[in-house]
Amino acid sequence: MLQEIPESVSRVLEILKRNPQGLNIMEIAEKTGLNRMSVAKYLDVLTAQESVEVRTFGRAKVYCFAGRRIPVAVFRDHMPLHYAITDSDLTILELNDYVPRTIGKVGIRLPDLFRGHVANYDECMAVFGEVLAGSPSTVIAERLFPGGSQFCELLCMPIRFPDGSPGMMSLSVDITRERRAGMADRADAEQFRTMIEGLAYPIFRAGTDGILTYLSPRAAELGLVAGDPFGRPFADLAGQQDRNDVDASLRAIVESGEGTFRFRACRPDGRKVRLEAICTVQRDPSGACTGIVGLLRDITGNARPVRKQGPVRGG
Repeated sequence: MLQEIPESVSRVLEILKRNPQGLNIMEIAEKTGLNRMSVAKYLDVLTAQESVEVRTFGRAKVYCFAGRRIPVAVFRDHMPLHYAITDSDLTILELNDYVPRTIGKVGIRLPDLFRGHVANYDECMAVFGEVLAGSPSTVIAERLFPGGSQFCELLCMPIRFPDGSPGMMSLSVDITRERRAGMADRADAEQFRTMIEGLAYPIFRAGTDGILTYLSPRAAELGLVAGDPFGRPFADLAGQQDRNDVDASLRAIVESGEGTFRFRACRPDGRKVRLEAICTVQRDPSGACTGIVGLLRDITGNARPVRKQGPVRGG
């Protein structure tokens, strides 16, 4: 149709370019000299082609030239992600080419699609409700299959149709591989933590500034856990008379890479113990020191008196 009457269409577009604030159909008809019915037909086609945008203000429609904006249809056709557009009832109105092979057809309601097939159905429905209320959100959906599952991260955004009704656009990314890798990492970390906490000696980690970031539960057997030790200086474990030496020893270990030092500690019950810290440093891929790890031994029964000496000796 537009190819048959390019001059009339060109006049409509030219008027809209000159009036970036937008015009209604009557104003466009007056400025172009065309009748309103013809203008309405041209605008319907131009809007479908995304050459013109329509904005709704109550019952009134205002048309604007789309300018050099990339047409949404082109963007959707080349989008590498799965997407679905729904209305306020979560009925699917549009899918891109990837999705029909995996989740179904247009016209299906997301609740019906998810029920019985997504493990965290209630969580997903709650997020969709928030999105329809106007708040963008993200949820990871676990889709169940015989003998396994698939994890998809859904980025959900509220949209509004030209008639003013709310809807939702959901972009989906398959993160099954990453999710399973994360689950394996957490299992490995839990196994490592169990091994560490099962050692006969308490294990600690401190930053290069000497602040504790980890102290295994075994430290309770030495009476060292009086309150929460995390975020406090490691030297706080020592008695007041040895704290400066402990700080100096930790600084020397950061420089040398490893070392051993002894200090006196006071249990909450008032009994004094003598401890030996055997330490090494952790480094990042560039070789920079990122912290100190070590174990503590109770040497109360066989320790020599602590004398003022060098702050640290090599391991």
